[in-house]
Amino acid sequence: MKPEPVQSNGNGGYCAPNMTFCLDAYYSIYSFGGISGFKGVTDRKPEFVGLGAKMKKYLFGCLGAMILLAAGSASAHHSFAMFDRSKKITVEATVTQFQWTNPHSWIEVDVPNPSGGTDHWSLECNSPNNLARQGWRSSTLKPGDKVTIMFWPLRSGEKGGLFISLTRADGQVFTEEAFKQAVKQ
Repeated sequence: MKPEPVQSNGNGGYCAPNMTFCLDAYYSIYSFGGISGFKGVTDRKPEFVGLGAKMKKYLFGCLGAMILLAAGSASAHHSFAMFDRSKKITVEATVTQFQWTNPHSWIEVDVPNPSGGTDHWSLECNSPNNLARQGWRSSTLKPGDKVTIMFWPLRSGEKGGLFISLTRADGQVFTEEAFKQAVKQ
């Protein structure tokens, strides 16, 4: 089967049939030694010869490289090293804010301390997308809600942690599905 010659695009360039690209300056390609996908010059119209397969290989190679780069940064982002998973804290608290934001949602709570005041804690949750699949909504928690909340604290000793589970005053329980085993322990 003989390949079809490219056709003028009306702007001084040429477009290959059944392809989504145009070659506006094919002479510059020849000045760099040419491309094996183009063969001969007849009346300034090169013939299309198998460039589609080479283009697909190139695109799949680029896509593969991008996936590997993204996977590396994603795994670096999701480290739980800053949380002390050997200490599980359960407290009664009052919700001050529920941030339904990407990449992670946050529960801000005030926890009574022994001196009669309150300590403010920031607890990191999963993404809104994952929480929604677990039955959460942006309206699940409101400022003033009384909750019993379980979390792993920050190793640094700061008032923060990684959310595990909570029970609202109405008895409804919300648990991070990935940490269900921690609730049972």
